[in-house]
Amino acid sequence: MTHQDKVKLVRDNIVSGAVVYKELVGKYYLYVFENGFLEMYFGTDNYMHLTGVGSRVNSKQFYELAKEHKLQEKQIFFSSRFPLRTAIQKTTCLFDLPNFVKEGYFIIQDLITDTAKYPYAITNIDQSILMGLKMEDGMDDIYIPKSFRVNGKIFEKAEKDKIFEINYILSKTDKERKYNTILYKDNTKLEELDKIILDKIDLSILKE
Repeated sequence: MTHQDKVKLVRDNIVSGAVVYKELVGKYYLYVFENGFLEMYFGTDNYMHLTGVGSRVNSKQFYELAKEHKLQEKQIFFSSRFPLRTAIQKTTCLFDLPNFVKEGYFIIQDLITDTAKYPYAITNIDQSILMGLKMEDGMDDIYIPKSFRVNGKIFEKAEKDKIFEINYILSKTDKERKYNTILYKDNTKLEELDKIILDKIDLSILKE
C-alpha cells in the first residue's frame, strides 16, 4: 500500500466513522461504578481528537465535513505528533465507539500516561477513551473524550485500586433534565444507588 493509499484509507475511515459518531453526539451519559459516577458528553468538536490526525480546519468544521462526506485528504496531515501508523489504527476502530456507551467496560480513575494526566478513562483493555473536563458554562462536572487509544497498555499504567467495573450506563439528550434510558446494567439494583446519583435519574424507569 502506497503512502497515498494509506492517507486515503484514513480519510475514508474518518468519514465513515463520523456517521457512527453521530449516534453519540448531543447526548449525556451517566456511568455508575463502584467508586461513584461520572457524566460524559460527546460533542461535535471532540471527534477530531479521537482520529489521531492533525487538520487544517477547526475541530467543529472537521466533524461537519466528515459527516457530510466532504472532508478532503489535503485537510488532514501527519507528523511526529500525529503519526500515520497510529491514525490508521485509531480510525479503523472508530466504528467501535458506540460500544463505550452500552457495554460493561472498566472505569480507570486518575490515569497518568506518558503525555498527560486524565481524571477518567473508559476501557475494554484493547481500546480506551481518555477523558478531560468540559470547562464551559459552569459545567465543570461533565467530562468529554480527549483521546482514543487502541492498544492494551492503558491497564499497565493504571493503579490497581483505581480500576472499577461499570454497574450502569444511562443516557439523556441535551434537552432533558434527568437520565431516562438505561443502556447497560449489571446485577446492581438501581434503587440502591446513592441519593446523589438517584437525583439525576428519572425514577419512572424503575417501573418499566
